[in-house]
Amino acid sequence: MKLSYKEIAYLAPSFSQNTEISIFANADAPLKGNENETLRQKGVLSSEGYSPEALRLLNMLAKPERFARLIVRTNLMEIERYLYTANGKLILADIPADQEGGEIQFTEIEDIQDATGPMTALLGSAAMCLSSLNADFTDSELPVLFAITDIYRKAVLQSYIAGGYAPPVITSSAIKNELKNGFANGLVMLVAESEDGVALTTEPDFGSILGSLAEKGCIVSKSDLSLTDEWLLFAVNFLVMQASVMVEVIQKGDDGVYEKLAATFYYTGMGDVLTLLPQDNGKTVMTMSCYSAVKTVAGMMLAPNTADSMMPPEGQKGVPSFTVPVSVTQQPAPPIQPAPAPQQAPPPPVATRQAAASASQPGAPPTPFVAPASPSIPQPATAQNGTWACPVCGRVNTGQFCKKDGTPQPVGNTTAPAQVGGNRCPNCGNAVPDGARFCKKCGTQMKTR
Repeated sequence: MKLSYKEIAYLAPSFSQNTEISIFANADAPLKGNENETLRQKGVLSSEGYSPEALRLLNMLAKPERFARLIVRTNLMEIERYLYTANGKLILADIPADQEGGEIQFTEIEDIQDATGPMTALLGSAAMCLSSLNADFTDSELPVLFAITDIYRKAVLQSYIAGGYAPPVITSSAIKNELKNGFANGLVMLVAESEDGVALTTEPDFGSILGSLAEKGCIVSKSDLSLTDEWLLFAVNFLVMQASVMVEVIQKGDDGVYEKLAATFYYTGMGDVLTLLPQDNGKTVMTMSCYSAVKTVAGMMLAPNTADSMMPPEGQKGVPSFTVPVSVTQQPAPPIQPAPAPQQAPPPPVATRQAAASASQPGAPPTPFVAPASPSIPQPATAQNGTWACPVCGRVNTGQFCKKDGTPQPVGNTTAPAQVGGNRCPNCGNAVPDGARFCKKCGTQMKTR
């Protein structure tokens, strides 16, 4: 099923009972006026209302229990995907690169590999990892540690050009210069320019920071300052960034407050995948194999509350396979959702959207779709006597939708027809030719005269 942002906004009134991570939350893109027609062409709507398959998917997208966002970036391309979990089912949403005229492809999937496929294709499934880093750092410690690491990385890169490697001399002035003039491929700029970036300072408290980094086994401070063997192994191999993967998961916790779990993975093609996990006052820094990185992302998107999703086992080759947990509660029959009436609106400005809501404020509900406020939509007019005739089945109704088949009341002053005789079905009001014994619409037997 493919839907544009305007079509989602058009359908939103039919799904007012939605969660804050629904595709209909804040779906207020300005309408073009032809949404009813395009949705009928796609088979989402018909004269009978919603198609059964579209209604099933839309009901799940209206009330998902979990929302996951995956972004895979290289210098040449960017792939963005959403994953909605509802009633034990997974619905994948491929986000278009063209935000103005693009459409979102919604597909129900059974294997999480269908969602993590671009990451697997990019990183591969090697189980080798050169270094084993796993430590927590504050927002003041991490830039200094990354500045020292960047000095080593640049020395190695320069040795490839000039030939011969000479260990760099690490001084406080060299660290300050790296914090101030970090290069584009540097780890310092990486943490500074990330979504939850760290504020850099060129005057850190070197005494306490270097002492803390030494206690955590990152640096050695004897006659000269240097990295420990494990960090040095990482620094001399993690050289040119080739790709990054960002995963973000939002779901409601047991206390009813929305929780956010996020991680970013960086890859250089040399085996190690650098992983940054945001914490309250800093970040966890880990290195893992490509296999583990893919499995970690899959675990986060499926079950972010489990510890196993953040600590994947090593030593297995190939791409991990996950199955979707089956819900123990049965989904109630979907309600009959009437299709909204066609609306007219002036030519819209270019719609904007926010791919996923920020959860920086505790309890703040995310808003997967954000767009400029929609112009006021005219409501269907009602005749003076309060009734109108359904243009599909002929039933006389009150309110905005036909009680027989869900057809919306046409915009305008449409009055009910005058009382009819035996040429209309007494059950559904459908026109029946004289002499016919049964209604072709509902099969009700006609009274003979």
